[in-house]
Amino acid sequence: MDVRRSSGELPHSGGPHRENQVALACQPARSLVRPLARVARYNQSTVRHPGVLFLLLACPVCVPCQQIGPRDVPPTVVGIVGDWSGQTKFAKTALPLGFGSEVSSDYTIIGSTRGGSILITSRSGNRSYRFFQRCEKLPCKYLFKDENKPVEDPSFWARLGEAVMPLIRGHGEVYIAAVSRDWGQELREAVVRLEGGEADISLALSGLDAGSYYLRLQPVGSPVPVGDAAPLTWTPGSPAKVPAAGAAPGLYKLVLTNAVGEPSGTESWILLAAPPLYARLSGEFEQAVQATAGWAREMDPDAARPILRAYLRSLAADLR
Repeated sequence: MDVRRSSGELPHSGGPHRENQVALACQPARSLVRPLARVARYNQSTVRHPGVLFLLLACPVCVPCQQIGPRDVPPTVVGIVGDWSGQTKFAKTALPLGFGSEVSSDYTIIGSTRGGSILITSRSGNRSYRFFQRCEKLPCKYLFKDENKPVEDPSFWARLGEAVMPLIRGHGEVYIAAVSRDWGQELREAVVRLEGGEADISLALSGLDAGSYYLRLQPVGSPVPVGDAAPLTWTPGSPAKVPAAGAAPGLYKLVLTNAVGEPSGTESWILLAAPPLYARLSGEFEQAVQATAGWAREMDPDAARPILRAYLRSLAADLR
């Protein structure tokens, strides 16, 4: 479960006439090929008449002077159930699609699993777009450009496009969750409060039945857990604090284990955050949880888990 533009400033020349260089940068390209003598006269006139310099700095043809808008994000698969592929108009074969795959506007999206579904999102300017299809009857073929529609909920979709999708393109396998062996025993992704050497993991346990468990923390990307597996008796709706004195704020795997620390079926990603940052990050992640709640009904109970993991990784950048 990983995310950069020109400032638009002209470099300082170190010389006494930096203002003149800025003005020259804002001139149309044809002004830059004037004879040297004419350029010298131009420099003198702009020094004597600062009003001219102001107008030149405001010129719309200067690329560094223009404001940079939101970066467009290409269409990317953010949810997928079953086997899907994509094929351009002139391609002889279709390419398999997976979580994090990038597609283009001329794709034909092909589903080969009955009951499968696919969700592709993109961002252009200040608008986000959503392509969703469920394969009800084979063969399933859809023209991407005809089915790609604008979506609402700008706060979630904006962050999804700007901070999350760049993390998953080409690295989708990192976020895929292992299938649990026991339905009703699912740990969930969450932002967890870290305070006083303890972590309250109750939000992450909300998918578990009441009972006694062993759990361990392991930093994402590291094979070394934080301490031994800790025993916990869980009662839904109650706090669930586990020792976390050796854990710094950051992104972790929460793993359900047996008494000797061996994985026993389910794991989730959690973001440990201390106050006061915890409140903001928890609120932002809850927006993502609510925005993807319908994916379980539209696609599969675990369809949103990979994107929620990537969303947590994007929030983890705020801890640095």
